[in-house]
Amino acid sequence: MFMWWSLTHSLTGIRALRNYPKQITSFSEARSIRGVGEKTALKIMEIINTGDLRRIEHERTDDVEVTRLFQGIYGVGK
Repeated sequence: MFMWWSLTHSLTGIRALRNYPKQITSFSEARSIRGVGEKTALKIMEIINTGDLRRIEHERTDDVEVTRLFQGIYGVGK
């Protein structure tokens, strides 16, 4: 089941960040942007502090790539 509300919230946050006039430097600044929730602000801070996002690194693992490959075959996967 696809969660439309999740996509809607993500798009709202993306639009808000694109329209923000300066670089974000703190959690409170990220949180003060309308459309950016606590989870998004935490992810922004992770990117600021480490230069990367753990979730993206997980998506690039061999296990995830192989799973994605098999899900593209009719009758295999979910």
